[in-house]
Amino acid sequence: MATPECRALGLSARKNNEGGSLFTIVSDPGLNLNQWSQCELLARGSTGEAHMACCKETGTAPCKAKEMLRFKDPTAGRTGPFALQMHNAGIHDEYRNISIETNPKSDSIFIAK
Repeated sequence: MATPECRALGLSARKNNEGGSLFTIVSDPGLNLNQWSQCELLARGSTGEAHMACCKETGTAPCKAKEMLRFKDPTAGRTGPFALQMHNAGIHDEYRNISIETNPKSDSIFIAK
């Protein structure tokens, strides 16, 4: 079971077209959805908040990312299994090199520093 406080690094970036006011677009990092991106998602189940930063993958070292998306739904935080899924028709998501840090000590996004 994954804890509701986690950081996931290595996710590929895709645009979500649902969720309405739960999502706030912070910036558009200009990613090419046909190329790999390095992304970090910081989720706080206790508040129902998540922040996501992405940048074009440049090799083995972390790239310099910009925060691109915020999510807030106080009812969203639950303890349960970690899962990746597609929500939007016509999108093909791919993931690789995923690492998860439970109970991160910092609220800052590592690759956006």
